[in-house]
Parts: sequence; C-alpha cells; structure tokens
Amino acid sequence: MDHDHLQTHRTYIQSEADVHCAVMQVYAMLVSINALPTVATEVATVTSELAMNIVKYAGCGGAIVVTLEKHGRRYIDIVAEDKGHGIANIAQAMVDHFSTKGTLGVGLPGVKRMADEFEIKSEPGRGTKVSVKKWLDHGSDRDQARVSSGVGAAPMQAVPTKPDVGRNLASGTQPSVGGIDYAMVSRPCFGEVVSGDGAIFHPLSDGILIGIIDILGHGQEAHELARFSEKWFDQHQSSDVASLMQALHLELKSSRGSAITLAYVSGNEITVTGVGNTILYCVGEQVTCFVAQPGIVGSNFPRLRPVTASVQPGNMLILTTDGISEHIDSSQLISRSRMSSRQLVNGLLNDYGKMYDDATCMAMRCPP
Repeated sequence: MDHDHLQTHRTYIQSEADVHCAVMQVYAMLVSINALPTVATEVATVTSELAMNIVKYAGCGGAIVVTLEKHGRRYIDIVAEDKGHGIANIAQAMVDHFSTKGTLGVGLPGVKRMADEFEIKSEPGRGTKVSVKKWLDHGSDRDQARVSSGVGAAPMQAVPTKPDVGRNLASGTQPSVGGIDYAMVSRPCFGEVVSGDGAIFHPLSDGILIGIIDILGHGQEAHELARFSEKWFDQHQSSDVASLMQALHLELKSSRGSAITLAYVSGNEITVTGVGNTILYCVGEQVTCFVAQPGIVGSNFPRLRPVTASVQPGNMLILTTDGISEHIDSSQLISRSRMSSRQLVNGLLNDYGKMYDDATCMAMRCPP
C-alpha cells in the first residue's frame, strides 16, 4: 500500500501572531509542492479558522498540526486540538452564524464545507479536537460523488474575477466633494476575492456623515450585505446617527449582522455611535479613541449611547474595522495624521492589516 508521510508542521497557538505563523507555514508547504492554487487557499483558510477558534474560545491555547500525506493521491491532514473549555453543544456550534461570543459564528460550518473529511470531538471542560482531510489533487472523492450523482453541489454564483484588494474610494469611485481630504482602502480576508466591509461618506447641508461597516463573516454573502448597507445609507442620510443605526438594525434583522460606527461632523463638533468591533480615532495633538458598544447590528442590539465631542479643523478622523489591529501606538497615529488621507489609509492597511479578516481603513480630515 502506497502510504507516505511527506511533511509535518506543528504550531502552538496562543495569540493572533501564532495564527498568522500557522497559515504562512501551511501555505508555503503547499506552494512548495505545486498544489492547486484554489486548494492551497482553502487549506490555508481552514487553518486560519481553526487556529482563530483556539485563540477565541479555548482559554489556554492549543496546537495546529498539518501533515502532508500520500495514499494513492496526495492529501493533507489538519488537526486543531486544545484542552480548553470544550463545546457544550456540537450540533449547535455547527449551525451557520451561531456564536457564543457574538463573533463570526461561521468558522466550523465553513470548515466542514471546504473539507473532504471532517470530524469534531469535544467535551465540556476537557477540550476540543477538530480533524480535517483535504485532497490536494484533482478529483477528490467528494467532488466525484457530486459529479456522478448531480446532488449536493452548491448552486453556482457569479463572483468578481479580480480580488477586491485595494478598493479605494479616493481613487475615483467617490468624487472629491468641496476639496475634503478623504480616502478609504479595503482588502478581503485571505482566500476571498471580495470584502464584507464597507464605508459611508455623505456631505449633507450642514455637516458630513461618515461611517464604517463590518459585516460578520466574510466572502460573497458578507460582500453583498455590505453593498446593500452602503446603498441603504445612500437613501437614508441624516445627522441623527443613533436613529440611523436603529433603523438599519431593523433592516438587517434575520441577516448575519454587522458592526458599524457612524459619526456626524458639523463645525467643531462630532457625534459618534457604534456597535460591534469598529473604532473611530480623532487625531490632532493627541488621540481620542471612540470604541463601539458591544453588540451586533441586526441581532444583539444595545441601547445606544452616542458621544458628542469637540473637533478642530485639520483633525484627522480615522475609522477601522477589526481587520486593522487595534494596537496602534498614539504616536504613530499622530505622525501619520500629517500625511494625506490616501497615504495614511494605505500605510495603516499595509502595516496593521490582518491577513485572516476583511480589513478596511478610512480617513477624513476635518474641514476648516
């Protein structure tokens, strides 16, 4: 029997940096053996999802072991194991969009869909072990069964032919209004071709409405919901950011939900409200950080507490989704605020963007 153990990589997972390391190792492994690009992307995405689950839920770290094998055809085994809290209800955890922490809730079902073989074992208080097998060459058993039976394949969907990388409203899709220095840049999660983030920029009669959108999860469905949300704001413009947020919450009910920060700037005053994991920084001689309230727009919606503060002409307003690290030193923001908005957002995305999540940064300089 032809059964060869070819390569193994073990990564101990304690932090987001370890997730990045695990993904880079497995992707490099697959590139080195000339695996199909689509398969390499899926395997790297599976590794990212499983490793992030350890960071988010285990409470004590764990390990990702990736093994390249050959048994007739080449395949890869991915095992994610921890000795943490465990999963009380595995069936519930395998339902799309379920999450015990109000986060993505799409990881395990998505991993199962990408796998050729999938197994999960977990006991409360004793940890969790997820095992995935993925064939690396053409003609996996799962694909052959779908072709021969015509049953079980997902319906075809039109997707963009180019990645939604560097989507930048400052480059021409959002015209300059009144000479305002404004820019937005976005890139999708590793393995995806479109982003589930969005941005809002609407000059009104007596001020400017700005905001940032982060749909939970990523991929085509999140992308479509982000574009829907942007169009909704095109049709519903107001200086009352709390009422806007509440109205969109009702519109997004039964969807996967979103994190959003909205702000209205008028004269020397800004009013900010946010729900989820988006952030607004006001940068001048010092940095003021407006962190959104816990919750989900469209699901677990809090009682809003808008904040009003003073701004000065020339202050830079920077909004980020959680695909941009929140650990940016204030001195970095202050020094970069002297750049143009386009230079600033491109630099923050390059230096602080996370590979395993949709990442978006927008910036606007307060007008005189």
